[in-house]
Amino acid sequence: MLEPIILPDCGHTFCKTCTSRVQQNPTTSHCPLCKKPIWSSTQLKTNFTLKKLVEKIEVKCTACNERGSIEVVARHTCPDALISCSNRGCQRSIKRKDEPTHKEECLYAVISCEQCHQNTTVANKELHLEKTCIRGEIRCPLKCRKRPRRMELQTHLLVCVERQRQCRVNGCHFAGNFKEMEQHNKDQAEKHVSLLTEMGEKLLDVLLKKVRLTEANAP
Repeated sequence: MLEPIILPDCGHTFCKTCTSRVQQNPTTSHCPLCKKPIWSSTQLKTNFTLKKLVEKIEVKCTACNERGSIEVVARHTCPDALISCSNRGCQRSIKRKDEPTHKEECLYAVISCEQCHQNTTVANKELHLEKTCIRGEIRCPLKCRKRPRRMELQTHLLVCVERQRQCRVNGCHFAGNFKEMEQHNKDQAEKHVSLLTEMGEKLLDVLLKKVRLTEANAP
């Protein structure tokens, strides 16, 4: 009973934690001994006489041989006391004296990514590099041999040798990657010349018709 509380109507004393728990339930919000109702937490007063007596009681630290009053032991920073790791997500309880060592090997320790300098954890480092790091290298989705950085992927795809390209010769409908297109241009050189010649003739014919039409309409 580190925080003894006097109930206002009956004068009975209970610990603050138990009194607060009783007040939270309307059906049991009354003194456990005399059943008088507990109306408001603002009416609860600390039993200072009992509090001083309790604080003078000699106790022993639960983790080491340190002895003293409750107040002294409560302030005692015991090296063998179990504490929770402060790293978010870590559920381990460790001795206070082992905290520095644990922090060095904790999988939930926050670290800075060597590539993009964003914060991640030791456990999440590889996943971060593989899935989210903007400077992490990734496999090209077109399956070329290069590994562009994630932030440069769109630029890479524009020049990737495996990107499908459409033949630039009008009338030729071939499509292929860089090597296939090079070979296609070599193999179909005569066909391309023929297509270009045919297109040139058509354009020339259209142009001549326009010229004749202009001359015919001239005053």
